[in-house]
Amino acid sequence: MRIFPIGLLSFLFLFSSPMALAAFVYLGSDRPAAVKLPAHYNANQKYPLLVILHGYGSTASETGFYLEVDVHPMAAPYIYIAPEGTLDAQGRRHWNAAPPQEPGEVNDSIYLQELIAQAKATFSVDPARIYVVGVSNGGFMAYRLACDTDGLLAGIVSIAGAMFSDQSYCRTKTPISVLQIHGTRDEIVPFESTRPESLGALASAQTWAQKNGCQSSAEMLNARDVMLQPLIPGIVLADGAYQAPPGPIVVDDLGAQETDELSWSACAQGVNVGLWRVNGGTHVPDYSGKNLIGQALEFLTKGTATSR
Repeated sequence: MRIFPIGLLSFLFLFSSPMALAAFVYLGSDRPAAVKLPAHYNANQKYPLLVILHGYGSTASETGFYLEVDVHPMAAPYIYIAPEGTLDAQGRRHWNAAPPQEPGEVNDSIYLQELIAQAKATFSVDPARIYVVGVSNGGFMAYRLACDTDGLLAGIVSIAGAMFSDQSYCRTKTPISVLQIHGTRDEIVPFESTRPESLGALASAQTWAQKNGCQSSAEMLNARDVMLQPLIPGIVLADGAYQAPPGPIVVDDLGAQETDELSWSACAQGVNVGLWRVNGGTHVPDYSGKNLIGQALEFLTKGTATSR
């Protein structure tokens, strides 16, 4: 059990990132992106490449801390790129994720493709194992990058993001693994979309199941434990939002299997498509200590082809 004063939580989130203390090299010239190599990196060995995309108003280091990328063994053998979006008029970092590309907008899809190309040219990257994980706006961007490229990515994870509705902008033909992770009480990007330009969580996964030639219906698998459950004495639930009284927040792991896993099987080229429905999860659930990134990467890589 952990007890945090309410004001301390945001401080810990923003400034205690292990990524901020890690030693990085950098790729890119105009927009350098941090790259972390595996411990005991060997240029004679091929490594998978992992690109993490932050959400709107966040940063690469905050997102790495939130997903605990440096904590879990599953991510340890990856070459890891932590790029940053550009600033909007209010000074918030973001990705231009929605197609079509508007005149004058920064083309983040081309930027990320160039970063990946540089990583492949500079480091010992396995071209058959390139994965993108995006949170919120970064999840939208992961879908955009998957649609703008063909055969570049082995898989993507969208956490609280969504696929855009207009499929004419999705030109990829090569099957890739896709995992959508979404809270049912997401107040920012609703589980069921309220905007015509984007799909809901289920429809996003279904779209890629169809693209990948998977079976038409999903199979409900055993539930997963991915969210840390909050216990806040005196909590009040009002209009779907939590209101906590003054005082410390008590966080305990109830061990609940709160997340339903839907999976589409028999996909082309052995890829995987899934939806993890985080029941009760908001836009930014607490995934602490649940190895979310490890679980997601394990899903993407199980049974996938080893060459392209």
